[in-house]
Amino acid sequence: VWWLDPLHTKITCADLFERTKERHTSGMELLEIDYPPYFAALRTARTIAAHDANEDSRTACFSEGYLRPLGINSMLDVPIRANDKMVGVICHEQVGPTRHWTGDDESFAYLMSNFVALALERSGGAPPRGSTTFEFLAVPR
Repeated sequence: VWWLDPLHTKITCADLFERTKERHTSGMELLEIDYPPYFAALRTARTIAAHDANEDSRTACFSEGYLRPLGINSMLDVPIRANDKMVGVICHEQVGPTRHWTGDDESFAYLMSNFVALALERSGGAPPRGSTTFEFLAVPR
């Protein structure tokens, strides 16, 4: 999950799980000025299904600094929209061979985005700052 800043100039990683290293990281920032095709797609697309992320015109801008270093070859990203505003993006990435995302994959990703949006709306509409995504999404007992 990545949160969009209030000025809509960057997204900041709240949680990135690297399965091969079995670790979570956060804090990486991606600036719109460095990745304009991707940010333009986020504003207009329901989903960004980049089967070959290194060649897709919306995501190829990530190749050198993000995709290749992490071994990512396919991306399925969905904007998170809460209270009629884009507030972030939820990303699903394929490490290893490229992956052709199915309609079911896209529907799942879209539903996850809506789940995060619902949690935001129920909590007052602001992305969490200083808490992990998992703490934020936890359902109280």
